[in-house]
Amino acid sequence: MPGRMNVRKGIVMKSIYKQRVEQAKNCLAPLGEICSRTQFGGYSLSVGGAIFALVMKENLYLRANEKNERVFIKHGLPRMAYSKRGIAIRLRYYRVEQALWENETLLLALARIALEGTRQDVAERAADNQRLKDLPNIGINMERRLWVAGIEDRQQLYYYGAKECFLKLSRFNKLLSVNVLLALEGAITGFHQAALPAASRNELIAWFEENKPERSARTNK
Repeated sequence: MPGRMNVRKGIVMKSIYKQRVEQAKNCLAPLGEICSRTQFGGYSLSVGGAIFALVMKENLYLRANEKNERVFIKHGLPRMAYSKRGIAIRLRYYRVEQALWENETLLLALARIALEGTRQDVAERAADNQRLKDLPNIGINMERRLWVAGIEDRQQLYYYGAKECFLKLSRFNKLLSVNVLLALEGAITGFHQAALPAASRNELIAWFEENKPERSARTNK
């Protein structure tokens, strides 16, 4: 039956993802203790809270920024891209090809560059002392809602994650729509709500349908 086939396919894909995550952790162990968590329909890899890579569709992607992106381009790593409503959207993540997996010294060096770049970005944002309202998708009204829910700064937003923050907000307003959840995820990951990858968007929508609070027929957009 199609339903059972989809479940089996999901289990197989999850197993493949985890194998790639473990492979990355083993190869990149010199970077420090690598933590993984579900994100974008795949997994993010971080050291000390700094996300420097993603595992998506069996592939490892290293995070780049404006300062180090040329290094990944120089080594010929393909850039992550996906199509949304016929529009190609490219992200600053670069795919690790098989040849690079076989060159563990270079892979570790590039991963270290990705990690240091992430740490620099985090340090620069902290130095700017941005308020919640300065993040993508978070205006002054949303910032005030988050304050009321006990989420006073970016560190708390990142710590709790989009789902937990949504649940905290819903205690004060049971009419919150899925758009609020998507906006929170975008604020945390640095994406405009409309640019969230499809896998991440679909996973969050499914979670929302299972966890949305009891509400009236009206929807808060």
